[in-house]
Amino acid sequence: MDMNIRTIGILLILASPLTTWADGNLTGTWEGQFKGVQVGLQGGGPLGPWGTPSEATQKPDEPNFVDVPLAVSIDVEKDGLLVGRWAAGEFGQQFACAQTSPKTWSCQDHAGRADIDIVSSNEITVCYFDTRQGAHGAGCASLKRK
Repeated sequence: MDMNIRTIGILLILASPLTTWADGNLTGTWEGQFKGVQVGLQGGGPLGPWGTPSEATQKPDEPNFVDVPLAVSIDVEKDGLLVGRWAAGEFGQQFACAQTSPKTWSCQDHAGRADIDIVSSNEITVCYFDTRQGAHGAGCASLKRK
């Protein structure tokens, strides 16, 4: 009987959403400086299998480094889920997140994904990864609550 009670307890813990982090919630606006890099392929020649540039047309681009202000607005936090918007210069997207640990959320927008990690009640780290038009990008920002 003890084994059945433990099994039920473990299943209930696994089935319930992760608890919100102890210092409060994430709703509101967070701002900081985003530093990232984008790399891609030049081309224009014939495409190879699966729509990729053929070996003859693959020439690595120089990396494009960015250092821009980033604002993240988290509109809703409920049951381990987040909905918000991010804006960096002329670019912006709406995103959705699921909590994957007590202080980490995994997020998705139209073209990429991000991880949000809690540093303190007034600081988060956001790292973003995307693939757009054959280019790959990655970068991170330390954001403070506005």
